[in-house]
Amino acid sequence: MSEIQNNTNSKKGRVKKNSPHLDMTPMVDLAFLLLTFFVLTATFNQSKTMEFAFPSEGNPSPIKKGITFLLSKDDRIFYYEGELKLSGAVNKPKTTLSELNFSSEGARSLHHFLLEKNKDLHTQIKSLLIHKTNHQMDEQEFKRLVMEKKRIRMLIPILLKPTTRPAIKM
Repeated sequence: MSEIQNNTNSKKGRVKKNSPHLDMTPMVDLAFLLLTFFVLTATFNQSKTMEFAFPSEGNPSPIKKGITFLLSKDDRIFYYEGELKLSGAVNKPKTTLSELNFSSEGARSLHHFLLEKNKDLHTQIKSLLIHKTNHQMDEQEFKRLVMEKKRIRMLIPILLKPTTRPAIKM
């Protein structure tokens, strides 16, 4: 609590001004209580993870619908879609490798490539977002419809295959 100290020894009838003294102990206690409360009740960001499905050692099942990225040692990325078909396969055209261009003037990057593969899903979600911003649906309905669209849409399996070779010849 605050206290006012009185000085009764005064000369010649003059009244000295009282100097207030504040006890800061309760304020420090309150600050530590608030700090403890906020630290204990705060929720921290949950880590966002991605699930990986690793093939078994005995039988690496080929993916018929998917994209395989070949990561070369010299920082180049090649990809092919579907199952790998070699030139000796009967009645099947040979798989063609394409390279992703990461240069400054290159039009394709991994992000743009994957966005292009899911373009229809993105346009559907954008149209739902327009309906939500025009107040034609509420937040809960928007989230439910987005989750339904994502569930209906078949996810594209992606394989990453690093190679120790310096470059892949196309």
